[in-house]
Amino acid sequence: PFGSYEESPSQAFRNCARVMAETGCAAIKLEGGERMRDTVAFLTERGIPVITVHNSCLLQVDAEALGLSVLPARSYGEAAGLVLALREGISPAALRRPL
Repeated sequence: PFGSYEESPSQAFRNCARVMAETGCAAIKLEGGERMRDTVAFLTERGIPVITVHNSCLLQVDAEALGLSVLPARSYGEAAGLVLALREGISPAALRRPL
């Protein structure tokens, strides 16, 4: 939720790890675009899968340029498809668009 990850990468990790442990979710979806670059790197380096949804109004984190395991989605529906694939143990690399 808003305010649970903006303060620092450490705060984001604590809260994301808690959400994943308590809910069993397969990944975390963050908003904030380019300003969240350090947080996304911090999370993925610690094993938390991050989904970013492309929004033409925001500059999203470029996962390839960072060499991170960020899962980019083109819509919220596609993000849901990624989450379902992760939950079923399907590698996102095996998926084809549209999801």
